[in-house]
This record gives sequence, structure tokens and C-alpha cells, in this order.
Amino acid sequence: MVALIKNLTGGFSATAKVVDGTLILSLPDAVTPVVWRMELGHVKASAIEVREQDNGTFMLTLKTPKGDINDIAPYAVRNKAVAALVAVSRAMEHAHGEINPAANDGTLRHKARSSGGQLAAGVIGLVLVVILIALLMRLSPQMSQIDPAAGGMAAIGSTDPMSGLNPGNAPAGEAVSADDFLRSR
Repeated sequence: MVALIKNLTGGFSATAKVVDGTLILSLPDAVTPVVWRMELGHVKASAIEVREQDNGTFMLTLKTPKGDINDIAPYAVRNKAVAALVAVSRAMEHAHGEINPAANDGTLRHKARSSGGQLAAGVIGLVLVVILIALLMRLSPQMSQIDPAAGGMAAIGSTDPMSGLNPGNAPAGEAVSADDFLRSR
């Protein structure tokens, strides 16, 4: 019997995926192969479990909070049914951001996945940083540089007539008393 099922299914195994808030199960290794889907936003606290049937098969079932039991697919071997259950579990674990709670009216709320909004925010942020840097450079004091013709330090674009003076023609870096400085003015 197992060889017949393996021959019919081609040795495929159960797979599960969550796409846009919908659980999609592909169960080619079941006694009656099936592709099954369920919208996760509507089922809130349901359970998927493996139940042994009277005829010796194992049924993968969905149990709802109301107590309803929906059969998904029968399996001849318990291990295959548990493997399908594990596939569902893995799909649910990796469905971060894919499971959306149902709204009060029963419709699904879809989360916007537009990267265009993030791109626009990044461009606006970059433009603001450039404007801020330009303003800071305009408001900050001008850089000083040595002006050999003036005999010392002079600020570029400075309107201060004293900026280029070297009091008493003292070498740069030499201490000058306040009286000498004021006399040289």
C-alpha cells in the first residue's frame, strides 16, 4: 500500500506556505491528495491536528473555536500526517507579517508593502541634511588663513581692520602685553 501511494504521488511530501494571509497546503502524499487553502484572518484561534480514525487512517483536521471539526486530508501512516502538520507549523512560523487580523466587517486588512514610501522618505531626509549643512556652513565663522602681505593672520572676507595686524611686528606666537597691543592700535 505504501509503495502504491509513493508510486502515485511520485514521492512528493506535504508542503505549506502562507501567501497574502492565506495558508496553502499541498498534500500529495495523502490517501486522497489535495491542495487546501484557508484565509488566516478569519480563523483566529483554530487548531490543526492529527486524529486517528476508526478505519485505521489518520486525518489531518482543522478544529475551530466553535468546536467544528473540518477534515483536511486522510493519511494511511501517522508519520506522514505528522509531517504535514509540521509543514503547516513551519509555514506559520515563517509567515511573519503575512497573517493579518480580520477587520470587524470580516474583510482582511492588507498591510502596505510599498517601498516607494520608504524611498521618498530617504530622499527627503537626504535633501534636509544637505540644506542643514549648507545653512551651518553659511552661518559659521569663515576659516582663517595666513596672509603674508598683512604680516600675520587674516580672516577671509573679514571686515575687521585689526584682523591682519601683528602688534609691534612681533613674531607669530610671541606674547604681547596688553599695553603694547593698545599702543599699536
